[in-house]
Amino acid sequence: MDDLSDGYQPPDYPALKVVMRFGRAIAVALAVMLVLAAVAAFVAGYPVWVGIAALLAAPLSLLLVLCLVEMVEIVAATLMPR
Repeated sequence: MDDLSDGYQPPDYPALKVVMRFGRAIAVALAVMLVLAAVAAFVAGYPVWVGIAALLAAPLSLLLVLCLVEMVEIVAATLMPR
């Protein structure tokens, strides 16, 4: 049994580490970009519904991405050794 555990390396999850480190910033950046897109749509003369849709999508995307980041943090807490 010792032969199997001698060279064992626990798996590394680089994608989880990236999401845990930058996930919240990415969520906020996405929401800010949607708000800026809404302002640009209003300024450029697009129909009003385009800007309103972008303004409504901003907090929704923030909420959804933050939920996904939270789930990744929970998964990482159970998978990754400390």
